[in-house]
Amino acid sequence: MNLTDAPKQFKKAERRSLVVLTITGRPQAKGRPRFSSSGHVYTPERSQEAEAFMRAMMRQVCPNPLSGPLQLSVAFEFRRPNSWSKAGRDAVDEGAQPWYLGRGDMDNLVKLVLDAGNGCLWRDDAQVVSLEAVKVYSTEDQTIINVFPASKIEIVDTESLPTPSDIRGILPNFTQGKPSERYVKERWGGESLF
Repeated sequence: MNLTDAPKQFKKAERRSLVVLTITGRPQAKGRPRFSSSGHVYTPERSQEAEAFMRAMMRQVCPNPLSGPLQLSVAFEFRRPNSWSKAGRDAVDEGAQPWYLGRGDMDNLVKLVLDAGNGCLWRDDAQVVSLEAVKVYSTEDQTIINVFPASKIEIVDTESLPTPSDIRGILPNFTQGKPSERYVKERWGGESLF
């Protein structure tokens, strides 16, 4: 490939799971490190228990850690509340999966999975080079983990994509971090708030 072949775009190859694992129970986020009065740093007991349980489940499915770069896909499914309307409950029961916006930050949910997988699914979580994660309502509490080999990236021609000069007139004109007065008037029909 030479530079005159640009523009190009990356495309993922089809993936085949190396490991598929469903862990029943409410998804647990990894707790923040705590400090004892003597200054010792420790992981909260609840996080340690959740990580140990997840690690035991992972060892049953994958007795030897995988090697090489990996892609991880995780779905954190939370049971829909019984207080929902019948229409809402039926929608989830039929497969609709509205986003879960409740407690449990995505990064902490993923952190527990990555740490539990160390020495089980992979030698070290540094092997995970690509990550997809979602939090949704479902009919039951569970965490679904898919591990794929990291796919080779194929470069495909995208001559039909617009170039930056094609879209220059569409983008706002920012000067020193502020949108232009013309852009604000045309886009928002009013005066600048800046």
